[in-house]
Amino acid sequence: MSIASSSRSMVVNTPNNESQAIPVRRKLPWRRYITPTEDLLANQYEGRGTETDPYIVDWLEDDAENPQHWKSVRRYTVCQVEFANEGSHTNGGM
Repeated sequence: MSIASSSRSMVVNTPNNESQAIPVRRKLPWRRYITPTEDLLANQYEGRGTETDPYIVDWLEDDAENPQHWKSVRRYTVCQVEFANEGSHTNGGM
């Protein structure tokens, strides 16, 4: 698999020689860290990517984006914000 990147997307040549554009993930103010797209593509996932044997996508080792590695305070805060947002969506239609 070969990779060519630009500022907004990267072109990946798949094993069957098809070119595919993949958007590059950009850093947002509420995200402290973003795993580089190259690292995600370079990882060897279980499975073959077929309908009968799909890829099993999991967190990378020591991935800072994995919520299980976050401090308890951050997890609690994210849960509270999500809970507050969900409440405003469900009550709006009543």
